[in-house]
Amino acid sequence: MVDFAISAFVTLLLVVDPVGLVPAFLSATHGMSEHDRKTIATRAPLIAAAILVTLALCGNWLLHQLGIGIPAFQIAGGLLLFGVSYRMIFGDRPYREAREADKALSEHAHDIAVFPLAIPLMAGPGAIATTLLLSSAAGPTPRLIIVIVTFFSSACSACFVSGFPR
Repeated sequence: MVDFAISAFVTLLLVVDPVGLVPAFLSATHGMSEHDRKTIATRAPLIAAAILVTLALCGNWLLHQLGIGIPAFQIAGGLLLFGVSYRMIFGDRPYREAREADKALSEHAHDIAVFPLAIPLMAGPGAIATTLLLSSAAGPTPRLIIVIVTFFSSACSACFVSGFPR
C-alpha cells in the first residue's frame, strides 16, 4: 500500500504540476492585493481537491452509469496523459496556461480561483483521468489512499503557488 500511495502521489503531483501553475497564477492575480492572492491560492487547490475527491469516490459509478468500461477509459486516459506529458516535455504548457489565465481575466471571470485555476488547470482532464484510473483499483483502501493523496497534492500546490510574492 505504501508503494501505491507514493506512486499515486507522484503521478498526481506531476499531472497537476504546481511549478507549471505559477505563471498562470501570477498572470491571473496580477494587480491584486496580497490578501486576495493568498485567498485565491488557498481556494483554488481546495476546489480542485473537492472535484478530484468526488471523482475518486463516485467516478467509477458514473462511468458505469454512462456505459463506459474501465479498459476503454484506461486507453483514453493513457492517450490523454501522453498528450499532457508531451506538452510538459516540450515546455509550452506554462505559457499556454498563462495565456488562458489572461484570456479568462479579459472575459471578466467572476472567480479566478474556480476558473481558470481550479478548473481546468488543476483539476483538468489529465488530473481527472489520473484520479479515475487510480481509483479503479478495487477496494475501499485504495480509494482512501487516493483521497489522502489528492489532499496532499493540493496542499503542495497551494504552498508552492502562494510562496511566490508579486
